Order: sequence, then C-alpha cells, then structure tokens
Amino acid sequence: MTTCAECGDDFDVSDAREEYRAEWGAAGEEGEYDELYEGGLCGSCALSQTESNLNLGRALMMVNGDEDYDQEHVDRYL
Repeated sequence: MTTCAECGDDFDVSDAREEYRAEWGAAGEEGEYDELYEGGLCGSCALSQTESNLNLGRALMMVNGDEDYDQEHVDRYL
C-alpha cells in the first residue's frame, strides 16, 4: 500500500492506475497515470487533479482567444 500525497489515504497503485485508465479510456484519452503521477496519488485525487488542470488550461485558452470565451468558466477556474 502507498499513501496518497494529496488526501493521505492508503491505496494500491495498480487500483489507482485502473481507476484513472477507466475514466480517461472512456473519453478516448490514454490516461498516463504513471507518467503524470508516478504512483503518488490515489485514483480519485489523480482524476480530480487532472480535471482541475484541464479546466485551468481551457480558461487560459479562452483568455488567449483560442477557445470560445465563457466568463463563468474563466471566473471559476482562473
């Protein structure tokens, strides 16, 4: 068992990989859990952090004019 650096819960890294892969595999993404998190985060925290990073990226793209602007999204994630 490994302790999650985010929430402090004990977790099995293979279970976290599978949870992450299951979520992003359904969306057509590769879900590179090991590359991104190196076994340091449980599946739930890894998914949460990925979603947060994607939302921040979208907000930045909106501000830069690379994506349709949504003030509510920008206010929430930037």
